[in-house]
Amino acid sequence: MKKVLENLIMLGFVLFFIGGLGMVLLQLAGLILFDATLVHRGREFFSWIFPAASITGLLCYGYSYIKEYTKK
Repeated sequence: MKKVLENLIMLGFVLFFIGGLGMVLLQLAGLILFDATLVHRGREFFSWIFPAASITGLLCYGYSYIKEYTKK
């Protein structure tokens, strides 16, 4: 159980990092090209990173309790 939770947390971090990087790069391209639509679409296309970050945060919170109870 603990290892599965660790893997889910790492997957969440990787997804959040890749999605955040993609969103920033797409919005940066929109700023450089003076294309407001591209900036807005970057937020829409990568909107899944916000729930992914929230779920990863909740998993980290739960992991702190699992870690405490498995030490005993």
